Amino acid sequence: MIILRALVQVYPAEGPCSKPDMGEGLNKPAEISLYKIFRRDAKGETIKEGDVLCKFVNKLKATASKQSTEFVDYDAEKGIWRFRVEHFSRCSSNGLVAVHVCCIYHVLTENFVA
Repeated sequence: MIILRALVQVYPAEGPCSKPDMGEGLNKPAEISLYKIFRRDAKGETIKEGDVLCKFVNKLKATASKQSTEFVDYDAEKGIWRFRVEHFSRCSSNGLVAVHVCCIYHVLTENFVA
């Protein structure tokens, strides 16, 4: 498993382990929590209410839906975004082979998080 800023890979393509079948190893349903996920304004201040925050939460929901994951919730005060995955299928994001988490997190960081 690789965890870096803006990158999470459960079974990296170049890693020593091949991805197991669904239901085996870590390739199982999971709830993912990403921390320090804040919508910031041009000054870098955290936005915790209003229309801009609503649009941000809608973007989180849409991003999760596009990656076949289930949005659970978003805590604007703590900056915690939770979603569920059924398994860790590989998908592509910006040319990287990764997992659902990586794809979602790349979309999120490119569009919203400073």
